[in-house]
Amino acid sequence: MIWIFFVFIGTFSAPSGERGTGIGVPFELPGDGEEGDYIIHKGIELVTVSYVVRHYTDGSTPNYPSSTYVLADDFTMTDEAAALYIPMPRSLFTGQILLNGEAIESIPYGDGEVLELFTND
Repeated sequence: MIWIFFVFIGTFSAPSGERGTGIGVPFELPGDGEEGDYIIHKGIELVTVSYVVRHYTDGSTPNYPSSTYVLADDFTMTDEAAALYIPMPRSLFTGQILLNGEAIESIPYGDGEVLELFTND
C-alpha cells in the first residue's frame, strides 16, 4: 500500500488569475514489505520518511521513527531528491535503513556525492 500525503501551504494565484486556497505538494511513503518493514524504491519516498520522522508526535501506528526501511534493488537517489532531504536526528530515529541487508548511515548519489542520512542533533 502506498500512502500519499498533501501539505497545503498558504495561498497562490493560478495562471488564470483565479485565487486558490493552497498548493498541494505530494509526498510518497514507501510500500509495506513482507516482514513489517518498508520498501523504498524512489528518493522522494526516503525524503518523505525523513519529514514524517522529524514531525511524528502522535504515537499512532505505524511507528515510523522505529521502523525498518529497505532500499530496494532499483532504488535511486536523484540530485533533486537529495536537495530536498533533511537528515533525521539520530535521537528521533531508532529504526534502521538497510541497503543490501546492511544498516547504512549515508548513500551515494549523483557524480560521487554522498548524502548523510542522520545528524547527531
